[in-house]
Amino acid sequence: MAVHPLDVMGTDPSPVKRRLEEVRGQRDFFRPSTRRDRLQHHPVQTLVATAFSRAKRFTNGKICARVRARTFWGDVMHVLLPEGSPIYYWGLIDGEEFNLTCFMVDRLGIGQTVIDVGAHFGYYTLLASALVGETGGVHAFEPTPRTFSILAANTSGRQGAIVHQKAMWKAEQTLMLVDFGPQAGAFNTLLSRQEDARRNILERYGRTASVLPVEATTLDAYCRERGVRPSFIKIDAEGAEYQIVLGATTVLRCQPVLSVEIWGREGRLNNAERIMGLLRDFSYEPCSLRQGRLTAYRFDPERDFVNVVFGPR
Repeated sequence: MAVHPLDVMGTDPSPVKRRLEEVRGQRDFFRPSTRRDRLQHHPVQTLVATAFSRAKRFTNGKICARVRARTFWGDVMHVLLPEGSPIYYWGLIDGEEFNLTCFMVDRLGIGQTVIDVGAHFGYYTLLASALVGETGGVHAFEPTPRTFSILAANTSGRQGAIVHQKAMWKAEQTLMLVDFGPQAGAFNTLLSRQEDARRNILERYGRTASVLPVEATTLDAYCRERGVRPSFIKIDAEGAEYQIVLGATTVLRCQPVLSVEIWGREGRLNNAERIMGLLRDFSYEPCSLRQGRLTAYRFDPERDFVNVVFGPR
């Protein structure tokens, strides 16, 4: 029987995997934490985060604390509160994102090459770097200047981690990025207000959002220029995932495993179908992540977003 590529990405168990198994006993990380969870396990951090959350509210988002956090595998990184609160509390991102953490820990191994599109503060960049080791490499992209400065600081001195203040797109060009500010930078998008279907985000943060120019490249151009052949690509670009995949047609022929964020609510079904159709043309099949394990893919419009894993057929 042939071995599926998704089953051979990683090899030997790593210290990161052993540490993940230890921390999973604290609580159910597949659901977002409650205030009770936080007070029970991390009362001091909860009080600090609450104080800064109130300051943010009273200053209309102008005050966001930059704090030091420690990931569950032991790396130190800086995050902004309240946006980086899960990492500050738990050393990981709980809820839907915990599925991707478990998948990466299970499947990535020493010597592999990873591309992180939409790296934000660098949680997945640092996780991938710990998993692939000094003989592997991680190439991370984050276009927002404020967020990139934190990503660069978090990866400073990390051998094999290369970061770029750029967006990924279907062509090399200058684009306009909608920046929702330090209180919601994870939602920053290359989509215009008219294209962006996330009404709840626009209602909460759209009035104070700014627009700034950012440089964009393509996965094909970057990999060709750098001689990079990735084994795993994570794409989390707040609605621009389809355009990014359009710029990766040469890379896709090498059939790296992909993790692509797909939004479920608010009119994103068409975007999901376009991504699915394009990747099927390159002999990819989608898989959902449930409790950190791969299952048959099913579009769920009731979930805000999911990280869908695509592996070669």
